[in-house]
Amino acid sequence: EGQPMRVELDYALAIHRPQGTYELPAVGGEIAIPDVARCATSIGPFGTNVILRCMQAGQEHMRVSFALMDRPKGPSIPGRARYSPSDAPYRNGDAMITRFGGGITFRNAFASRPLVDAAPLSKARMRLTVSEPLQHVFRRVTIGNLRLGAWVAREADVQ
Repeated sequence: EGQPMRVELDYALAIHRPQGTYELPAVGGEIAIPDVARCATSIGPFGTNVILRCMQAGQEHMRVSFALMDRPKGPSIPGRARYSPSDAPYRNGDAMITRFGGGITFRNAFASRPLVDAAPLSKARMRLTVSEPLQHVFRRVTIGNLRLGAWVAREADVQ
């Protein structure tokens, strides 16, 4: 606790440029996003989430984030970001077809009501936002003389 230690933190950031926003039905929807992928939506096997599945020819480095939408109310469930296949500045092998996607849970399997007050899924939409990485930033932060005993939790000073 009182011994000094050296801590190194490595981090990477990607700066993105928006390329477009697309919508498709949350249940049984299909869409072809130009130069990015073909995507489809379905309900998961337990009936608790909406699954987005996409296929991409080649390896464009694009970021696809998605959210479940209730048109009159706006975003119903916060979106998730997926990188298709990655926004890393290097290639991920030589795959001809890349698959990516994910799910958004809308109902807790152990609860009787949905997690959110949203429209029926038959009217809900999945909104996809596509962006491309412009620049990658890699940094290392080094703290040369850190003593854990000096780090004490304090109450916030609320005014």
